[in-house]
Amino acid sequence: MREEHLAARLCTWRRSVAAEMKAIGLTWPETKRRAQDRANWRRTVDALCPTAGT
Repeated sequence: MREEHLAARLCTWRRSVAAEMKAIGLTWPETKRRAQDRANWRRTVDALCPTAGT
C-alpha cells in the first residue's frame, strides 16, 4: 500500500507532460516556445490527444 501511494505521488503533472513531449520528440524549451503560439500549440496538443472522427 505504501509503495502504491509513493508511486502515485511521484507521477506529477510535469513528469506526465514531459513523458508525452518526449514521445513526440520535444524538449521543455521547445514546448514552451510552441505554447506561445496558440495555433502551433493546438497542433501539438492535437498530435498528443487526437479526437475520434476528426
